[in-house]
Amino acid sequence: MRNQIFKIFALFFFVFAFCSAGAEASSCSFIRVVGVNFGSYDELSSLPLTSTGSITYECSSVTGPITIYLNAGTHSGGSFNPRDLLGPSSSLLAYNLFLDSTYQTIWGDGTGGTQYYGPVTPTAGQRYTIIIYGKVPPLQNVPLGFYSDTITATLNF
Repeated sequence: MRNQIFKIFALFFFVFAFCSAGAEASSCSFIRVVGVNFGSYDELSSLPLTSTGSITYECSSVTGPITIYLNAGTHSGGSFNPRDLLGPSSSLLAYNLFLDSTYQTIWGDGTGGTQYYGPVTPTAGQRYTIIIYGKVPPLQNVPLGFYSDTITATLNF
């Protein structure tokens, strides 16, 4: 008998951090956020479950480079590797978020072996979309149910 975990996803809640430099301040913000939704997880599959989300941002004026950090999440105890989705009866399902499609560079805040997006100097008035690559490792024995996490993204400029 095969169990599947339905509607596993990472829910993203975004917080903005604003910094200014010199007489003219930069102005940047998140425009659109699409959270990573992993869909159904088959605990007997030997293949990882992958999905993507995205962050779209725009700067109306720019005086220097920007960076985007992601925190470790609500349920990981501060660890970036792995992050955890919380499910029924406090069950945890390991997952992670990456900057690259090869799932090698964990997207975090630059600590604990993670990297962050940037620094890049965007063109004022242009929208940029960054893909968030998500991966749930295979063969995790967890109960059937709904699993989620909350991630905070911080835009520094």
